[in-house]
Formats: sequence, C-alpha cells, structure tokens
Amino acid sequence: MMLPTVLAPWLVSASYLKFLHYRNCHNPCPLQTLGVDLVVMTPSRGYSAELAATAIIALASTYGLPVSTTQVIVGSAAVAASI
Repeated sequence: MMLPTVLAPWLVSASYLKFLHYRNCHNPCPLQTLGVDLVVMTPSRGYSAELAATAIIALASTYGLPVSTTQVIVGSAAVAASI
C-alpha cells in the first residue's frame, strides 16, 4: 500500500523559510567552515575527498539509491582530513 506523497503547501513554505533563516544567519557556507575552521584541508586531502565523493555518488546512482551530495562531500572531507 502506497501512502500519498503530497505535502501541504504551508509545510513546504515553512521548511524553506526555516532553511533560509539558518543559512543566512547561522552558517552561510558549511564547506568553508569544514575546510577552514574544522580541519586543515590540503590540496591532496581535497582531491581525495572529491574522488571519494565521486565514487560514492556514482555507486549510489548505479543502484538507484538517493544520496545527498552535500552530505557525501562533507563526510568524505572529514574522513580525508582524519587520515
């Protein structure tokens, strides 16, 4: 049995406004925070993170899995920086 996937317009609008508020007031650029404030990102680590993210997204696309590119690149950068 499939459930309807229609969202109420007010819910979509409220979610979008909440996202804009957070993005503008709290953290305008999460990748800059990751690359500057959280870890030291060298060119080789950045390349490794991008390569890992590309492989993960390609693999997920092959199997039809929905993935967030932002979450994948942040996770890849965190792992590359920890090595």
